[in-house]
Amino acid sequence: MLTITSNAYARNGSSPHPSIAPRSRPDEATERLGSSLSRRETEVLRWLALGKSGPEIGIILGISTCTVRIHIHHIKRKLDAVNLPHAIYVAFACGLLRPEGGDGARHDT
Repeated sequence: MLTITSNAYARNGSSPHPSIAPRSRPDEATERLGSSLSRRETEVLRWLALGKSGPEIGIILGISTCTVRIHIHHIKRKLDAVNLPHAIYVAFACGLLRPEGGDGARHDT
């Protein structure tokens, strides 16, 4: 396993990507990222994390595949992700999605 410490970044003058950089307050980062995603974007992201394709998500949510692609584009931009797997990783790392299948959103029962 490759481990890069902050000292390694300091030596070469670069900084880690914001999604993998250590954060002093993870709640603040989660709040910022979570509030930037719309409810529909969060839904699309949850289905993507469960392995659904764009057309499958469109059928499930009753929207066009083109609309799903637009949501995916917004998700990647808002999470500052380079690709879809990275966006899913960021969502899990920041608590927007949970491994047990729940998302970071609060659901009233």
